[in-house]
Amino acid sequence: MRFLVIATLVGCSVPARDSATFDAPPPVDAPSAQPLERTVHQVLVGENTIIWTHGGFPPCSLEFGCSTYGPSLTYWNRNSRTIASRTENGTGSISIAGSEETFFIVTGLDYDQMYLRRVEGIEGVAMSVPRALTVGPALDSTYVYWGESRGTNDGGYTLYHATRTGDGSDRSVVATTESGGPPMQLTYAAELLWWIESGTSRVMRVPTAGGAIEQLGFASTLAAFDDVVYAGSPRSNGDGTYTNEVGRFDAAGAFEVIARQTTTGASPRFIVKSNEELYWSNRDGNLYRTDVAGGAIETIDARDDAGYVFAVLPTEILVRFTRSGFNSIPR
Repeated sequence: MRFLVIATLVGCSVPARDSATFDAPPPVDAPSAQPLERTVHQVLVGENTIIWTHGGFPPCSLEFGCSTYGPSLTYWNRNSRTIASRTENGTGSISIAGSEETFFIVTGLDYDQMYLRRVEGIEGVAMSVPRALTVGPALDSTYVYWGESRGTNDGGYTLYHATRTGDGSDRSVVATTESGGPPMQLTYAAELLWWIESGTSRVMRVPTAGGAIEQLGFASTLAAFDDVVYAGSPRSNGDGTYTNEVGRFDAAGAFEVIARQTTTGASPRFIVKSNEELYWSNRDGNLYRTDVAGGAIETIDARDDAGYVFAVLPTEILVRFTRSGFNSIPR
């Protein structure tokens, strides 16, 4: 089985950086009206298929008459360059982790019924009981990790792991959070489970073998590559501009800044590492690129005013994901 890195496919060389031109891969449907055209959260790049997740999380419950239907997954066949299929149900899916042959998502009919699911081809296995605002997944070579609300008055979550090939019945507790909202952007790296604490934006981590939860710095987004966690953090300058920092956490949990920029777009939204380059998106619609070792920041005209999610391939960057396709920028 081939294992993939979310939203990046590493090439052997970096082609010349042409100016941005937009070319929608044929055939691409016209975007549908809301609520079918929903936020794209994450992209998994496979050798033959690209899969991306959609959803409105958390929408209000069906109990209150809210409409939450729409795509949760879209598949793009890289060989025929066509939409292979769409999954259209429920609140959608947030994160995706794994390979194009076997991947894990959190999905459900509404936000009170979110659960962990393993998908293999057209088959799926529910690995947890539907609960409100279930989060995850994150993966190591043996386990899948996710979090479930404890349903107590003070909030709080229980973080679990279970073997990737099972049905979730062998789950074990990794840690429990004291209070607060869902642990967002659950991520695995270097035998640690990482997340962003909703409400405070504080980065948290805990050993996957169990132990005390450690509080680190603050961030708006996390991404793990080669057992290193990268993060982006904004700070308002009080004049309509923001200072955004993108960097990595060292083994001791200290944040090392790789790039610092002043922009009109708050919050780094999505981070991708490809070869020795680091890419990220901001709310200003652009992508940015710099060397992992630091250096000049290059601006890439992505014109992405909605999704902010992208994928880096050997010869192109995919941007502006919708349920109907994406645009391509020469790399």
